[in-house]
Amino acid sequence: MRKILASALCLLMLCASALAETYTVDVYGSEESPAYAILLSDDGTLLTPIHTCSSIYQLTPRGTPDAEKLFSVTPVNVDIAYTPELAEELLYDMDSIHVALMNGDGRLLTGFDYDGLDYVNGAVIFTLPDDARHCGAMDAAGNVIVEPVYAALRPLRDGAWLALTFPEAFTDPYDALCGAAYIDAAGNVRDLGLHTRDRYLDVDARGVAVLGNVEEYDGKTVFIGPDGDELFDRQFQYADTFIGNYAVVEDNDRYGVIDATGKTVLPLEYDYINREPGKPIIALRGSYYAAYDPEDFALLVEEDLSPEESVSAVAITPELLGISAGDRSWVRAIDGEVLSETPEDKSVWMYGVTGENVTRLVQEDKAWPGGMARLIDLYGNPVSGDYRMILGGTWQDGRGRFITGDYRILTDADGNETVDWTSYRYGLIDDDGNALLPQIYDELRALSFDRFWAVQGDQSGMIDAAGKWYFAVSDYVSLMD
Repeated sequence: MRKILASALCLLMLCASALAETYTVDVYGSEESPAYAILLSDDGTLLTPIHTCSSIYQLTPRGTPDAEKLFSVTPVNVDIAYTPELAEELLYDMDSIHVALMNGDGRLLTGFDYDGLDYVNGAVIFTLPDDARHCGAMDAAGNVIVEPVYAALRPLRDGAWLALTFPEAFTDPYDALCGAAYIDAAGNVRDLGLHTRDRYLDVDARGVAVLGNVEEYDGKTVFIGPDGDELFDRQFQYADTFIGNYAVVEDNDRYGVIDATGKTVLPLEYDYINREPGKPIIALRGSYYAAYDPEDFALLVEEDLSPEESVSAVAITPELLGISAGDRSWVRAIDGEVLSETPEDKSVWMYGVTGENVTRLVQEDKAWPGGMARLIDLYGNPVSGDYRMILGGTWQDGRGRFITGDYRILTDADGNETVDWTSYRYGLIDDDGNALLPQIYDELRALSFDRFWAVQGDQSGMIDAAGKWYFAVSDYVSLMD
């Protein structure tokens, strides 16, 4: 029987930061040792013991201060003999997965009593692992503030809630016709006269909710305001929540945009509409695309690329669009200037973080496995050397860092090229192509702009962009009968 005998743990308490950040790290396992997850501070402090958590998921939004962070945690089952087959069985056996709420210090705020946790507008929505998956809510300290008697629950505004209530009698909770109810800050419940079989509610930051598959409207979607009333007299087959003053809606596979009053600002005649917070709203229809300002919906740029039958467009940043049609792809500024076009034998990946001043793209040769990748500027000029792979970028204050990869190519007797999968090694470059870390790591993942999870031989841990180890752990296992 395989048993974990010991873990040799080395903590390097170096360069403690006054603005320490915590990171969740998934440590990949093997046939002998199960994977696990840890919570780690950027000064090298281990906040959760090794081999105690199988997953740690941050519930609070990105950028939340450490003191306010909340996590959903799943425990490692140490009482079972681990096998890959058992790992797969547990992965898909959802009844065996219970989670707890944890704070940014790695302290459990609850027991492992929940089927799932979600964080919405300052509240933690929990689901019980009973047959009906009853929902309730707790505060950031783990105290129950709404009892778990509902099919679904979301906070609206000023202490009010939108809930789905179970009928008095039902056999299948997931086919039950649930009623929508408004709960005020005093706990008074008001029936809204709407019913749905969907066990899902979505709500935006203002407390405007989306309720789908409403029986009274022939299965359509309605918007519920923060006071519990229907926001306006319009229904749609599908609708997203509002981002700012605009929401994407759909009827009969045609997409459009409405404003906060329900007025149509973009007719429902588009193939698809792309939108992300802080970036232009992109509307696509056949060979035509248009970009609109996310604040006032002013038209920024439009173009018909006929005779191409379809076009794809994404907002790289608030000022840059990536366009592709047929075999062509290019980058253009939001004012319409075409900055660069990608050659037919290459492709371009557009890495970046919302709101950052991204100035680098990744260009790859389409040939594989012998093709190479390089950083280019927005005008298509190479700014780095060639690498087998450039996997992704992290940005901070207008500067980027990119993980690179290398591997060995094997050629068989017939001249066919294949990759030696055991030969992968990873390194790091900056956005000017300067090497920061050599390609010597078996694994390299970005945790932040200056912290990376690295594997080198039998050692795993956290390093910075200069290769300094802040935390390291070496696991070893032994086989016993």
